Order: sequence, then structure tokens, then C-alpha cells
Amino acid sequence: MKKFNSRLTILLISNAIIVMASAMIGPIYAAFVAKNIGGDLLEVGASYAVYAITSGGIMLLSSKFADKWRKEKLIMNLGYLIMSFAFFGYIFVNSLQELLFIQIMLGF
Repeated sequence: MKKFNSRLTILLISNAIIVMASAMIGPIYAAFVAKNIGGDLLEVGASYAVYAITSGGIMLLSSKFADKWRKEKLIMNLGYLIMSFAFFGYIFVNSLQELLFIQIMLGF
């Protein structure tokens, strides 16, 4: 029987928990935008678009940077740290500009 890599197992489990938490926020996101900043469906879509574009661009850049720098663990940990600050930042959102900034942070 083959042994499992414990570090990889921990990484995969923690990533699954983060993805699950993000998926749980999704359905209430539109209500959050409507209630806290008075937004409508267009602003929800715009904020998701900002997140997707930022995430895609940063993913390409960070993968090239990680291949050259060989510090994948540091880059991954910085990403999780930024993501945790961004999720915490949802508490303080009062305007569309602040929401877009949080979405950009999540994209990183």
C-alpha cells in the first residue's frame, strides 16, 4: 500500500475548506450587495467580472514568477493571507468602490 504525503493531504483539505467557504458565500452575495451598498444585479455582475479578470491575470503572472523564483510555498501562503484579509474586509464594505477593491484582493 502506498503512503500518502501528509503535507499534500493537509494542503488539499485546507484548499477544499476554503473553496467550500467561498461557495457558501456565493448565494448570499447578491443580497449582501443589495442590502449593504444598495446595489443591483449589474453591480453584482461587475464585481464578479472584476474578480474573474483579476484572478485570471494574476494567476498567469504568479505562475511565471513562481517558476522563476522557486518559492511556491511562500507565494501560496501569501495568497491565502491576502484571501483571508479580503473575506474579513467584507464586513467593512460600504460602497461599490470598496467592494471592487475587496474583489481585486480576492483575485490576488
